[in-house]
Amino acid sequence: MPIITAYIGVSHFSVLLYKSKNYYAFFYSPYVYLEGVFSNYTNEEEFYISIIELFCKKNGVEFSKCDMYVSGFVSVPEFKASNIKRVEFTKLFDNMPTYYPVIVNDFAFATKFFMISETSFGFMANMSDDVSFRVNKCVYTHLKATDLSSQLSLDREVLLGVVHDKLRWDPNTPVIFMGSRFHGEDDRPLDYIYMCSLISTPGIYDLYLDRANSLLLFNMLNMITEEDKIPLELDSIEHVGTLISGTGVTECLVSSEEDPPNVFEVEKDTLKRMPLKYDTEYRLVIKNKEVGTVEKNIFGGKLGLIVDTRVNKADAFSNIRKFDTYLRFLKD
Repeated sequence: MPIITAYIGVSHFSVLLYKSKNYYAFFYSPYVYLEGVFSNYTNEEEFYISIIELFCKKNGVEFSKCDMYVSGFVSVPEFKASNIKRVEFTKLFDNMPTYYPVIVNDFAFATKFFMISETSFGFMANMSDDVSFRVNKCVYTHLKATDLSSQLSLDREVLLGVVHDKLRWDPNTPVIFMGSRFHGEDDRPLDYIYMCSLISTPGIYDLYLDRANSLLLFNMLNMITEEDKIPLELDSIEHVGTLISGTGVTECLVSSEEDPPNVFEVEKDTLKRMPLKYDTEYRLVIKNKEVGTVEKNIFGGKLGLIVDTRVNKADAFSNIRKFDTYLRFLKD
């Protein structure tokens, strides 16, 4: 019997239709049910089922013949249909293979043992010039910031909450970012700078990005079936690259079998990128007062090697001119 897993975020929802390891399909909608918008036309259950039924039909499957499991951030909608079961949000982090999962939306941040939202640290009090956009965003959650300053303002509040609560990151486990904040097919430099800024614990990190929430959906499937159904490679998961996070001057040596050694130094309070070939293995040696002297093998990824020696990573999110200098680092 085909299985459907669905994750309903703050501003979009993602769906996985699974028949076998050789046949599965993803779908995501940039809209979620909003009572103030849709209640005159449909209810929450009908809204989601009607969309998923169309998705199933396009893949030659009858929705009524599928088992469906649904979760959401952070509450899970009630469904009366007998073939739909709910999965609590906190369960989504259980037994996540390989990765340290991070779910981010425009108002909140969650990992397995840590969760913050803007309302928990004075969201309304922190609103400034973009009051109109923020209020509209609270009501119409699907709205996307059309200018850099509005998105920076949203990101900054979440970032300050993560910094304030002193989240400790584990550099020994690859970090994968998911959630409504990153959904869709947009390839925005801002996303990558935001990811680097959220990580404040000194260390060397392997960064991944899953805009389709595919790993989340497959992990839900594994929880249900109690067997590993995750394909060895998911095209929707992007290897961003390697991040060195540590304040102060950082010395780096990067080499591979194809390229001669490259030695460079990154000054303090700087964000610097060294492009590398995506699937090529490199030998990295770094020296930093917080990270120490470390040697390890890395793979290039989309951005290659990123060295972040900034002290106050949230500062640029309130200064567009300064932030623009970080946007340019991706093109260097």
